[in-house]
Amino acid sequence: METSLAITAQERPQRAVARREAADPLAAILAGQLSEHTRRAYRHDLGHLLAFLDEGPDLAWGGRTLAEKHGLIEQACADPEAVSRLLTLTRAELITFRTHLKAVGLSTLAVNRRLAGVGTILRELQLQGHRSDNPAERLRTLRTNGDYSPTIGLSAEQAKALLAAPVGDELPALRDRALLALMLRNGLRAAEAVGLCVGDLGEDQGFRVATVHGEGGKLRKTKLAGAIWETLQAWCRVADRWSGGPDAPAFVPVRRAGCGGEAVWMTAERRLTTRGLARIVRERAAEALPAEVAAQVHPHALRHLGARSRCLPAPHPVCPGPFRPAHHRALRPGAGEPGGQCRRLRGAGAGRGWQTTVLNPAIRAAPRTATSLPSATLKPT
Repeated sequence: METSLAITAQERPQRAVARREAADPLAAILAGQLSEHTRRAYRHDLGHLLAFLDEGPDLAWGGRTLAEKHGLIEQACADPEAVSRLLTLTRAELITFRTHLKAVGLSTLAVNRRLAGVGTILRELQLQGHRSDNPAERLRTLRTNGDYSPTIGLSAEQAKALLAAPVGDELPALRDRALLALMLRNGLRAAEAVGLCVGDLGEDQGFRVATVHGEGGKLRKTKLAGAIWETLQAWCRVADRWSGGPDAPAFVPVRRAGCGGEAVWMTAERRLTTRGLARIVRERAAEALPAEVAAQVHPHALRHLGARSRCLPAPHPVCPGPFRPAHHRALRPGAGEPGGQCRRLRGAGAGRGWQTTVLNPAIRAAPRTATSLPSATLKPT
């Protein structure tokens, strides 16, 4: 009896894995990706490819709703023959799939990203020894223009109007004001903004900072201007976020409970999602901006503005604009900025201090050293 129980205990994990693979044949292939976001994106790419292989060029993709597309993808991924179909995939089928992606109206970036996801999975199958070749190797992608981005750029007046859209001291206004300020000033991604925890907000060597969990699990600290810190403090205090501990989400959904004058706003315990954040941005943009501009505003547009804008109210007397995020190092100094020039603090503390951009036209002619700045210099941390 003890031997049979031991065998059963040893076989139980194997049976659990077998059940998971039976329910999701692609799970074992996608398990090599560390990020849940990457696994979900690659699964979406493979599902579209498998659905195309099943129905051929007659696949009606553009005329389907978003829910219908997700249902079709899940059905294709759950097919027991999904992995076998990937093992027999040919280069000619990939080229036909690329033509299909262009025909259904996907943008150039979307087509290339989908082909890149499929190519990564095919390379994984090759490395695992399931395929002897990779049909996606050296597959031509669509030509892109590196100097063009379809993401719109808000003007300084539009950014100020968007920041002023949440009015009042109720929970939705306090939360939305803090979110918009973070994304506009610090250039946070949508996932980074909603992924903040209460313990990520604090101080470091005298500076108010937020510890941001970026792509690939990378951590970085970003300075918070006084106005942003005050909006965060107001939201966390009124929503009682501090009592949840350091691992509690900083931003959560809110709902209105009750009727009439007795109605009150209540917070949920779950974390705000990126879709919820996108809805908040759309609603606030519709309130503050013209309809033709608001229709194109999304969270990543705020990140672009956080990287390029120099005209928002200054968080520091030396820098009449936000700190330039590290991801936007390629921005040409002074490009499109009237009277301003980008300078990186150098000299003492360079490489170990904050990546700060000095934009004061009064110091344009000064040598690029930290000691040549006016008395109100920024301290490297």
